[in-house]
Amino acid sequence: MRININNSVFDEEEPNVLVEDEGTIDLEERNWYLNNQKAEGIVKDIRLDGAYFLSYKLEVQNKKKLLISSDDLVFKLHFEFDEDVKYQFLQNKDQYIEINKGTYELLFLSQYNKQIVDHFNSKKSIEIFFEEFFLKEIAGQEFNQLLSDIQHREVLLDKTNNSLQEGVFITDEINAIINEINNCNYLGFKRKVFLRLKIKELIIVAMTTYESSYKKTNLLEQDVKSLQDVEEYIKTNLKKDLTISELAILAGLNTSKLKKSFKKVYGTTIFKYITSIRIEKAKELILKEKYTISEASYEVGYKNPQHFTVAFKKKLGYLPSQLKK
Repeated sequence: MRININNSVFDEEEPNVLVEDEGTIDLEERNWYLNNQKAEGIVKDIRLDGAYFLSYKLEVQNKKKLLISSDDLVFKLHFEFDEDVKYQFLQNKDQYIEINKGTYELLFLSQYNKQIVDHFNSKKSIEIFFEEFFLKEIAGQEFNQLLSDIQHREVLLDKTNNSLQEGVFITDEINAIINEINNCNYLGFKRKVFLRLKIKELIIVAMTTYESSYKKTNLLEQDVKSLQDVEEYIKTNLKKDLTISELAILAGLNTSKLKKSFKKVYGTTIFKYITSIRIEKAKELILKEKYTISEASYEVGYKNPQHFTVAFKKKLGYLPSQLKK
C-alpha cells in the first residue's frame, strides 16, 4: 500500500507522511509534533500490514489543506470530532463528500479518484486507511456488498447532485475504542499486540455500524425526514428535558417505531445520542466560549454538574477539568 499525505501544516524542511510498505509490517508507531507558525499539536502515526492509522490533534493559524493520494485501491474511514469538513475529489471537483462533526464516513480512493483534498481550520480527527485484503483477513466476506457499493459511489454522487452529506454518528462504543488507542499505556510487545487488536476492532465495529446505517434507505423517505427533524430539534434544545414521548409527537411516529428507526439510522439509541451531543456541545463551550464547567453543564441540560462530569468521563475518557489545563 502506498499513500502520500501532503499536509500544508508541515514546514518545508519537514517531510510529508509517506506510507509505502512492500512486505509484512508487524507494527510501527511514531508521533509528529508540530509547533510552528502554521500549526500546533500532534499527529499520531501507526502502521500495520495493509492498514494505516492517523490521529490528528491540531490547531492551525489559517485554513489549511490536506491532500491525500494513492496509487493503489484504498478505503478510508474518517472520524471527525471538531468541525464539519468537506472532501473534494481532484479528478472531478464537482464531486464532494461532507462529514459533519461527530460523524464518520467511508471513502474509496479508486483509479478514477486517486486524490482527495480536505480543507480545515482545526483538525481533531481519526483516519484509517486499509486495503480490501486487510478487511477480509479480519472479517472474511462480511462486508463484500458494502465495499462494492462504496467502490461505485460515483453513481451515487451523480444521483445526489454530486454531493453526499450522510455521515454516520460516532457511537459511544467507537469513542471508547478510539480513546483506548490514543491513551494506551502498554510498552514493548504488549503495546504492539494491544494496538493491533484495537485498530482491527475499531474497523470492524465502525464498518458494522456503517453498514447498518447504509441500509437506512429501507425506511420510508418521510420517516427519514422525520428523524432528521428530531435530530435538529435535539441539537437546538439541549437545555430542555428531552423525552421520547415529546420527540415521538414531533416525528409523528409512535415511541416504539421512533426508537427502532432512530437506532437503525444513527447506530445508537436516542438517549445515548442526546448525551453525546450534550457532551460535545459542552466541550465546545468550555474550550471556545470559556464557560466554566458548571455553566457549560447547565447550558446543555444538566442540573447537577457532578452528573455531567460522570457522563463526560464515560464518553471521552478524561475529566472536563482537564480541558482547563
